[in-house]
Formats: sequence, C-alpha cells, structure tokens
Amino acid sequence: MKWIERKLGGKCILRQATKKCGPVVTDNGNYIVDWDFPKSVDKNRDWNAVNDELLRLPGVLETGLFLGVAQKVYFATAEGNVTVIP
Repeated sequence: MKWIERKLGGKCILRQATKKCGPVVTDNGNYIVDWDFPKSVDKNRDWNAVNDELLRLPGVLETGLFLGVAQKVYFATAEGNVTVIP
C-alpha cells in the first residue's frame, strides 16, 4: 500500500467488512485494497503500464482496472444527469 502511494500517488485503504469486525477477506484468504488515485493525472496516465506495475507487486493477484473491456463509460449523478465518455 505504501509503495503504491509513493510511486503512483493517491491513498490506499484496506477495505473493511460491514458485517464483521476487520478487513474483507476473499474466499482464498486475500485482502482487498481500495486505491483512491489522484484524479488530476487520469487523462495523461498510461493505465496499461499502471496495471502491469501493480500486477508485478508481490502479493497482488489482480487489479480492478478493467482495461480494454468497454467501448463507453456512463457516469450518472444523483440529479439524473448522465455523462458518456467514449
């Protein structure tokens, strides 16, 4: 978590369970880390390189970066507005 924060910025948080005390543990006994990455560098960042860097970290099994999966992204607000990003 500290390496990600130093190297890639943002803040890493160990995901906490809601129905028990302590962190979320997967079926395989792994922990889940949520990364709140800095939004100011999103457009200029090479996300494929970031994904590769994360996967090379010891203990990281998978990322939540679903690269090359979708053609468009839809963002909705509580007010009912929708922004489409190709």
